Amino acid sequence: MGDGGLSYVYFAGDEPVFESETIDILVTGFGFCLEKIPFRKVEDYKVAEEQTGRFEKRVACIEFINLSDDQKHMIRNFVTHYIGKTVN
Repeated sequence: MGDGGLSYVYFAGDEPVFESETIDILVTGFGFCLEKIPFRKVEDYKVAEEQTGRFEKRVACIEFINLSDDQKHMIRNFVTHYIGKTVN
């Protein structure tokens, strides 16, 4: 996750449904909640077989769009203080 969007890995067959135009980001280990973030799907691709093990995995990438100043601030704060830290 960064200021402009995020990517995540999921198992093929469990494809995310992009019916909504917004997402909620919840990180319970940090008590972080950011709701109704507007986004657009940028890319969705298969992970190379030698990296997936027994199950096919894919990567989805989304871009945050039309953020309010408050949303930008909250995302920036989260990225600055929590990305790369371990959740206990």
